[in-house]
Amino acid sequence: CIRLIGRAILARLPANHSQGNNSRYLRDGTLEELLEKYAEHGDAQFALPDVLRIPPISNHGQIAEIVSLFGGVEQLRSAVTELQNELYAA
Repeated sequence: CIRLIGRAILARLPANHSQGNNSRYLRDGTLEELLEKYAEHGDAQFALPDVLRIPPISNHGQIAEIVSLFGGVEQLRSAVTELQNELYAA
């Protein structure tokens, strides 16, 4: 159930138009992995930046590289906050 809700949320997140398709794919993959961790372990998995250091999310690169997929720290926090809000509202 969480995975289906999560995919619907990911589809609604705004695109960063300065990113190419590969960056969008990696960004969405990172959020999807965050959802997987949430489904398995609960909301402690939303703790930034700690969760970015743990596989499989860390497989996308160093924290700075992952943050850049979102266009910056604030955009990453915003995406995670929106994800949390939508999950808790569901």
